[in-house]
Amino acid sequence: MILDRITIDIDHYECNAHLKAIRAFYALQNHEKVENVIVHISTGGKGIHLEGHLTEIFTDDDRLQLRRHLCDDAKRTHLDEERGAVGHATNIFWSKKDGNDGEREQMPDIWSALDRIENTRASDHARVKALAQHGRKGVWDTHGINRASLAEADQ
Repeated sequence: MILDRITIDIDHYECNAHLKAIRAFYALQNHEKVENVIVHISTGGKGIHLEGHLTEIFTDDDRLQLRRHLCDDAKRTHLDEERGAVGHATNIFWSKKDGNDGEREQMPDIWSALDRIENTRASDHARVKALAQHGRKGVWDTHGINRASLAEADQ
C-alpha cells in the first residue's frame, strides 16, 4: 500500500547527470520502503524526475535526507525545507510550467528516459552554433556607411 512518496529531480546541466539519475533510480528501486519507482522526463525535456512510492510515511527530515543522498536538485531541496517549515506543500513536481512548451512525460524505465533525452538533444555543433547566435539575430546597423566607396578605396 502506498502511503507517501519521494521525488527526485536530476537536472541535465549537472555534472554526471546520467550517472546520478541511474544511481538514484536503482537506489530507490532497491529501497526497502519503496514499492515502485515512476520515471518522467521533465517539462523542459532534458531532466529526469523520479517518483518513489513509499510503503510508510516519512518525516520531512527523513525525506529530505534521502533526497539529498540521492542527489536531488540542491536548490529544490533547500526550498522544500524552507516551505515545509512554514507549512507549505513540498516534494512536488509540475506537470506543466510557464516558459516550457512541453509536458512531463512518463517513461517505462530510466534507460528509456535517458535514451529519449540523448536522441532529442541537438548535436554539439548545432548546440554551440545556437548558443553563439543567441541575441545576434538582428540586422547590422550600416546607416551612413557607403560600402561601394569603401570597396573602391581598398583597390
